[in-house]
Amino acid sequence: MAAEFTEVTWIGEDFEWTLQELTTRSGFTEPELRELIDCGALSLRGARTLATLHSAARLRTDFELDLNGVALAIRLLRRIRDLEAELSVLKPPGP
Repeated sequence: MAAEFTEVTWIGEDFEWTLQELTTRSGFTEPELRELIDCGALSLRGARTLATLHSAARLRTDFELDLNGVALAIRLLRRIRDLEAELSVLKPPGP
């Protein structure tokens, strides 16, 4: 029985992605990523960046969104996440 090794990298909120890493892992091209960064929809910093891009890629495919639609989807996903975090703080403890 052979041992199998897997490399794991801990990604925290201070982690900064490179464009090459995101291009390889997200399904977006480098020019698309640059445009999303330039319009403020995306940041290279943070643990949730890749998960957000994966969600945006699925939405782009499912709803045939152009890049402006993807930027809007990313902003809405971020806003929903922020509101859920606020709600969890305000919610009284369960029984």
